[in-house]
Amino acid sequence: TLPGPDSAGEDGGPVINHPDWLVQRWREQYGLERTRKICRANNSEPLMTLRVNTRLTSCDELMDRFRHEGYEIRQGRYAPDALVLGRFSGAVFSLPGFDEGLFHVQDEAAQLAAGLLGPFESGRRALDACAGLGGKTCHLAQVMPDRAMLTAVEPDDRRFRLLEDNLRRLGLKDRVETFHGGLIAFAESGTGLFDAILVDAPCSGTGVIRRHPDIRWNRQLTDLQAYQQKQRKLLDAAASLLAADGVLAYATCSIEPEENQQVIELFLSDHSGFVLTDCRDFLPGAAANLVDRQGYFCPSPDNGLDGFFAARLEYISS
Repeated sequence: TLPGPDSAGEDGGPVINHPDWLVQRWREQYGLERTRKICRANNSEPLMTLRVNTRLTSCDELMDRFRHEGYEIRQGRYAPDALVLGRFSGAVFSLPGFDEGLFHVQDEAAQLAAGLLGPFESGRRALDACAGLGGKTCHLAQVMPDRAMLTAVEPDDRRFRLLEDNLRRLGLKDRVETFHGGLIAFAESGTGLFDAILVDAPCSGTGVIRRHPDIRWNRQLTDLQAYQQKQRKLLDAAASLLAADGVLAYATCSIEPEENQQVIELFLSDHSGFVLTDCRDFLPGAAANLVDRQGYFCPSPDNGLDGFFAARLEYISS
């Protein structure tokens, strides 16, 4: 059995310190040893990861600047524009280049998700259906061709304000059209169809416990079905906005099957014409081992990343 909440790990590492219901389901899903690794990763303070704004600088230039100012920093392992900062406990706005918009704080797992909307081509219309604070919106705006069009949808007042702030800071505001409202309201506004849609759905967040430790104690097993219902509604709304031969990417920062694989399986059973594609084909080679046999992108904290899930679907016109 796994150690209890007050016992140390066998290797002298951090205590397990997770609720029994979560530990037991992870043990069934991952096995004993991997569950221990996930719990220990969650109990360790994560390093800060930056996504370089390559429209304004390069990874090498920003890394040199950080090192010149005395920071320990290295290239990321998986995402090409990622830099990982050594131990840092100050405010992010105090870092060199923040006010200039040279980077955005974003884990490598989330950085890789943007590539799943590819291939990026001039003239295509893309939609970030659940933009939040704008991490993935800004990344898409950064990598899409100049003549591509990107729209970001966010209903929450605070998040929408921060989304706009981040777009301005990174010099990307003119590249994105924003909609302050929910996806269903947006779908009813007569906006037309999109060639690529990202649904980064609200979820339980069990993949980011190492960054938000309270999540482990604030979630219950019954929450997963409630999240699933919301996620399925968002996917249904997104599907109604997708053009023929379009791409629909679904993502969460959960590692629970109810919010991930089950959502996709139910969606595919309800929507003919959609096919699951292999995420491996749209990610850097270094990230190939983060994709499972079904083609789902599913890193977990024991990989040194946030726990994450993404599926890439294509809508094949008849």
